[in-house]
Amino acid sequence: MKLFHLADLHLGKSVYEHDLIEDQRHVLNAVVEAAIQEQPACVIVAGDVFDRAVPSAEAVTLLGDFIAGLKHADPTITVAMIPGNHDSAARLSYLAPVLAGVNVHIASDAEACDHPVVVERDGERARLWMLPFLTPGALYQPAETVHPDERVALRSQADLFAEALRRILL
Repeated sequence: MKLFHLADLHLGKSVYEHDLIEDQRHVLNAVVEAAIQEQPACVIVAGDVFDRAVPSAEAVTLLGDFIAGLKHADPTITVAMIPGNHDSAARLSYLAPVLAGVNVHIASDAEACDHPVVVERDGERARLWMLPFLTPGALYQPAETVHPDERVALRSQADLFAEALRRILL
Protein backbone atom coordinates (compact mmCIF):
# COMPACT_ATOMS: atom_id res chain seq x y z
CA MET A 1 0.00 0.00 0.00
CA LYS A 2 1.38 3.39 -0.97
CA LEU A 3 1.10 6.37 1.35
CA PHE A 4 2.21 9.93 0.64
CA HIS A 5 3.42 11.78 3.72
CA LEU A 6 3.66 15.57 3.75
CA ALA A 7 4.44 17.74 6.72
CA ASP A 8 5.07 21.35 7.64
CA LEU A 9 3.42 22.85 4.57
CA HIS A 10 3.13 26.24 6.31
CA LEU A 11 0.64 27.41 3.69
CA GLY A 12 0.49 31.19 3.57
CA LYS A 13 4.08 31.72 4.70
CA SER A 14 6.01 34.79 3.63
CA VAL A 15 9.78 35.18 3.80
CA TYR A 16 11.17 38.70 3.95
CA GLU A 17 7.84 40.04 2.69
CA HIS A 18 7.92 37.63 -0.27
CA ASP A 19 4.64 35.70 -0.42
CA LEU A 20 5.27 31.99 -1.10
CA ILE A 21 1.69 31.11 -2.10
CA GLU A 22 2.47 30.60 -5.80
CA ASP A 23 5.49 28.45 -4.96
CA GLN A 24 3.32 26.44 -2.59
CA ARG A 25 0.63 26.10 -5.27
CA HIS A 26 3.28 24.76 -7.68
CA VAL A 27 4.48 22.18 -5.14
CA LEU A 28 0.96 21.03 -4.23
CA ASN A 29 0.07 20.71 -7.92
CA ALA A 30 3.17 18.51 -8.30
CA VAL A 31 1.93 16.36 -5.40
CA VAL A 32 -1.43 15.94 -7.17
CA GLU A 33 0.39 14.95 -10.37
CA ALA A 34 2.50 12.46 -8.43
CA ALA A 35 -0.66 11.05 -6.84
CA ILE A 36 -2.13 10.54 -10.32
CA GLN A 37 0.99 8.62 -11.35
CA GLU A 38 1.59 6.64 -8.15
CA GLN A 39 -2.01 6.15 -6.96
CA PRO A 40 -1.39 6.18 -3.20
CA ALA A 41 -4.13 4.95 -0.91
CA CYS A 42 -3.68 7.93 1.37
CA VAL A 43 -2.11 11.36 1.54
CA ILE A 44 -1.13 12.29 5.09
CA VAL A 45 -0.56 15.95 5.91
CA ALA A 46 1.15 15.87 9.30
CA GLY A 47 1.20 19.13 11.15
CA ASP A 48 1.61 22.82 10.43
CA VAL A 49 -0.77 22.81 7.50
CA PHE A 50 -0.92 26.60 7.74
CA ASP A 51 1.75 29.02 8.84
CA ARG A 52 -0.45 30.66 11.46
CA ALA A 53 -3.52 29.88 13.53
CA VAL A 54 -5.58 32.37 11.50
CA PRO A 55 -4.44 31.72 7.92
CA SER A 56 -4.96 34.05 5.00
CA ALA A 57 -7.90 33.50 2.67
CA GLU A 58 -5.42 32.59 -0.07
CA ALA A 59 -3.86 29.87 2.10
CA VAL A 60 -7.26 28.40 2.95
CA THR A 61 -8.26 28.42 -0.72
CA LEU A 62 -4.98 26.76 -1.67
CA LEU A 63 -5.61 23.92 0.79
CA GLY A 64 -9.14 23.52 -0.57
CA ASP A 65 -7.86 23.44 -4.16
CA PHE A 66 -5.22 20.86 -3.19
CA ILE A 67 -7.72 18.51 -1.54
CA ALA A 68 -10.19 19.00 -4.40
CA GLY A 69 -7.41 18.16 -6.87
CA LEU A 70 -6.56 14.96 -5.01
CA LYS A 71 -10.21 13.91 -4.81
CA HIS A 72 -10.81 14.79 -8.46
CA ALA A 73 -7.79 12.69 -9.49
CA ASP A 74 -8.93 9.76 -7.31
CA PRO A 75 -12.27 9.97 -5.50
CA THR A 76 -11.33 6.94 -3.37
CA ILE A 77 -8.11 8.44 -1.98
CA THR A 78 -8.00 9.00 1.77
CA VAL A 79 -6.70 12.35 3.00
CA ALA A 80 -5.59 12.50 6.64
CA MET A 81 -4.66 15.88 8.16
CA ILE A 82 -3.16 16.44 11.57
CA PRO A 83 -3.05 19.99 12.97
CA GLY A 84 0.33 21.13 14.24
CA ASN A 85 1.38 23.81 16.68
CA HIS A 86 1.06 26.55 14.03
CA ASP A 87 -2.54 25.55 13.23
CA SER A 88 -5.76 26.24 15.03
CA ALA A 89 -7.17 22.73 15.26
CA ALA A 90 -10.70 24.11 15.69
CA ARG A 91 -10.44 26.32 12.61
CA LEU A 92 -8.79 23.65 10.47
CA SER A 93 -11.43 21.10 11.35
CA TYR A 94 -14.62 23.14 11.26
CA LEU A 95 -16.00 20.94 8.43
CA ALA A 96 -14.44 17.69 9.68
CA PRO A 97 -17.73 15.82 10.14
CA VAL A 98 -18.79 16.65 6.58
CA LEU A 99 -15.39 15.96 5.04
CA ALA A 100 -15.12 12.58 6.80
CA GLY A 101 -18.03 11.48 4.63
CA VAL A 102 -15.81 11.87 1.55
CA ASN A 103 -12.79 10.26 3.22
CA VAL A 104 -11.00 13.47 4.23
CA HIS A 105 -10.14 13.16 7.91
CA ILE A 106 -8.93 15.98 10.14
CA ALA A 107 -7.68 15.03 13.60
CA SER A 108 -8.51 17.96 15.81
CA ASP A 109 -9.64 16.28 19.02
CA ALA A 110 -6.91 14.65 21.07
CA GLU A 111 -9.62 12.76 22.97
CA ALA A 112 -10.39 10.85 19.75
CA CYS A 113 -6.80 9.65 19.27
CA ASP A 114 -7.83 6.06 19.95
CA HIS A 115 -10.19 6.00 16.94
CA PRO A 116 -8.05 5.19 13.90
CA VAL A 117 -8.71 6.18 10.33
CA VAL A 118 -8.89 2.98 8.34
CA VAL A 119 -7.33 3.10 4.89
CA GLU A 120 -8.18 0.34 2.43
CA ARG A 121 -6.85 -0.27 -1.06
CA ASP A 122 -6.58 -3.40 -3.19
CA GLY A 123 -7.41 -5.77 -0.33
CA GLU A 124 -4.92 -4.18 2.06
CA ARG A 125 -5.87 -2.33 5.21
CA ALA A 126 -3.94 0.10 7.39
CA ARG A 127 -4.95 1.99 10.50
CA LEU A 128 -3.77 5.53 11.17
CA TRP A 129 -3.91 6.82 14.72
CA MET A 130 -3.83 10.55 14.19
CA LEU A 131 -2.62 12.68 17.06
CA PRO A 132 -2.87 16.45 16.74
CA PHE A 133 -0.41 18.76 18.45
CA LEU A 134 -1.05 18.30 22.16
CA THR A 135 -1.69 21.54 23.97
CA PRO A 136 -1.59 21.56 27.77
CA GLY A 137 -4.92 20.28 29.06
CA ALA A 138 -5.83 18.46 25.82
CA LEU A 139 -5.98 15.17 27.74
CA TYR A 140 -6.65 14.22 31.33
CA GLN A 141 -5.17 11.72 33.72
CA PRO A 142 -6.80 8.28 33.33
CA ALA A 143 -10.10 8.15 35.23
CA GLU A 144 -9.07 4.98 37.06
CA THR A 145 -6.10 6.78 38.66
CA VAL A 146 -7.99 9.69 40.25
CA HIS A 147 -11.30 10.35 41.99
CA PRO A 148 -13.98 11.24 39.38
CA ASP A 149 -14.39 14.71 40.91
CA GLU A 150 -10.66 15.38 40.63
CA ARG A 151 -9.92 15.18 36.91
CA VAL A 152 -6.37 16.31 36.40
CA ALA A 153 -5.42 17.96 33.12
CA LEU A 154 -2.08 16.81 31.80
CA ARG A 155 0.35 19.63 31.03
CA SER A 156 3.71 18.35 29.81
CA GLN A 157 4.27 16.95 26.31
CA ALA A 158 5.71 13.77 27.85
CA ASP A 159 2.61 13.19 30.01
CA LEU A 160 0.23 14.06 27.17
CA PHE A 161 1.98 11.75 24.72
CA ALA A 162 2.15 8.91 27.27
CA GLU A 163 -1.59 9.21 27.91
CA ALA A 164 -2.39 9.30 24.17
CA LEU A 165 -0.25 6.22 23.60
CA ARG A 166 -1.89 4.44 26.55
CA ARG A 167 -5.30 5.08 25.00
CA ILE A 168 -4.21 3.89 21.58
CA LEU A 169 -2.74 0.66 22.97
CA LEU A 170 -5.81 -0.28 25.04
